[in-house]
Amino acid sequence: MTKPYKPRNPYSNSPYSRKRRREETQRQIQELKDSGNWNENDSFGGCLIVGIVLIIIMGFILIIGGPEGLLKWLSH
Repeated sequence: MTKPYKPRNPYSNSPYSRKRRREETQRQIQELKDSGNWNENDSFGGCLIVGIVLIIIMGFILIIGGPEGLLKWLSH
């Protein structure tokens, strides 16, 4: 019985490492689907991040340009 090849650096960019990472990701996704915790239409996290980034940008514009600058930026 031969032992499976285990690379020293699993995060290297070799074709074998990429294939193993892809297989591991697919296995984790399948486990989530089987347990019922996987929803491909769940975008709450992405919307939350985009909203926070927009609020931060608006805050910087408010600090730099004042309310007039913020209104000018929002009107474009």
